[in-house]
Amino acid sequence: MDLGCGDAEFGLELMKQGCSFYEGVEGSLNMVQKAVSVLDYTASKIQHSSMETWDFPQEQYDLVVSRLALHYLEKVDGNLFLVFNIQF
Repeated sequence: MDLGCGDAEFGLELMKQGCSFYEGVEGSLNMVQKAVSVLDYTASKIQHSSMETWDFPQEQYDLVVSRLALHYLEKVDGNLFLVFNIQF
């Protein structure tokens, strides 16, 4: 899972390195469209949603990354709790 995947060029690189499936979440419709185009004909899925509002599935991913997006979030810690499904 790539949070804030942008144009998904990172996902394409992961696929080239042997990743079996890539999923990204992106809030910008323009970037979602670019990501879908970049990942055409790969085992991938791009979700159009902000990280703050996306419903994170439980026990779904082996790895969650966010390379260039967390600094845009107002409440980073709250979103990380959603990723790990931590409840207090």
